[in-house]
Amino acid sequence: MSVDLSASITRQIGGFVRRAEAARDRGALLEGVFFYRIAAGLCRRLVGRSGAAMGEQTHRMRASRYQRLAAGLELAARVQPQTAGAEPWSCAHSESVSSRRQDARRSDDILDTEALRERVKSMVRRSSVSWEDIGGLEEIKEEIQASLALTLAVPPPGVKIPRNQMMLMEGPPGTGKTLLASAVAGHVGATFYDVKTSQLMSRYFGDSERMVSLLFEEARANAPAVIFLDEVDGIASARTGNESGPERRILTTLLSELEGVVDVEDSLPVMVLAATNKPNLLDDALLSRCSRRIRMPLPDRAARAAILRIHIGRAGYDSLVPIEKIAGETQGCSGRDLQQLCLVAVRTMLWRANPQLRDISRTGEQQDQVQHGQNSEAAKDLHAKELTVLPLTQEDFDRALRGAR
Repeated sequence: MSVDLSASITRQIGGFVRRAEAARDRGALLEGVFFYRIAAGLCRRLVGRSGAAMGEQTHRMRASRYQRLAAGLELAARVQPQTAGAEPWSCAHSESVSSRRQDARRSDDILDTEALRERVKSMVRRSSVSWEDIGGLEEIKEEIQASLALTLAVPPPGVKIPRNQMMLMEGPPGTGKTLLASAVAGHVGATFYDVKTSQLMSRYFGDSERMVSLLFEEARANAPAVIFLDEVDGIASARTGNESGPERRILTTLLSELEGVVDVEDSLPVMVLAATNKPNLLDDALLSRCSRRIRMPLPDRAARAAILRIHIGRAGYDSLVPIEKIAGETQGCSGRDLQQLCLVAVRTMLWRANPQLRDISRTGEQQDQVQHGQNSEAAKDLHAKELTVLPLTQEDFDRALRGAR
């Protein structure tokens, strides 16, 4: 999916630069660093875009300039000027010590923030999963594709388009929530942040909230972007009054960041996908920010047949048993259950078709009697021979089904 966002990004750059200058003028130096870095990141995004208003060299120069301004403000934030007019030595000495302590704390905060920023950057990933790798769920796949397209598209001036900037996928485990997100990662023309909510948790005071803020900051700086929050109930459970202070602060920070993504007009194209198998545990304030809630069902017979074909036919195996027959015998199974079923059936077939596997298994019990590091003859033969692959039989599937039940 390729969308020309050059005009929108150029407008956003100007806005962030003005906010950085305003923050600098009122003395909020670290806030100015924050906005200058976003502006620099957006300039880098424009390099190489055919529809960009200025040349690549100009965008590189602007990115470099904003980065230098951010570095200058960061340096200035580390060194607070000493208060003038303090005549008594003891007072001056006290203020100097206090200033040095503040500078040290501020420097530590900056270093800690950069370390957390690197952790957020490590969440960016690509995926080889395609939409064709997902059996069934055709209507849901189409809806997510349409929502992504509308989120990333640039509307004509004066026109507002409906955007689902936060979508919640809810359903039993193994129904394809993470797989759908992997397909988005592999095929959408956007930066994809794959976030397990446990990655946002920290034992150090304030780090979890900063991680949430940095996640959305990086997403805005690298827009268009998609944030996938897996098992979102881990950080957004309903408030009962018994939760700890850190839990409340994380949820409050997340809600504040989502407010900026969902409700701000002409915002940077950032979309949030969240997944949970416990929607009844989610906080009402989070649910109110979801522009679309998608119920992920267990696969019906046609979907089960499609999933089985993916894990058997597309994996290079044949089956003597009609796929439709196996699909009829697996009612109530999730997509992950069907994947495991196919893996067990294939392993059973390989064990049956390759007696040499039994030989190496038996000789493995005698390895203690052999000199350390020496391979058995059976192991050498196994490495020299190619495995025999036979069509899957009813017996292979029956054994797999007995194990599943």
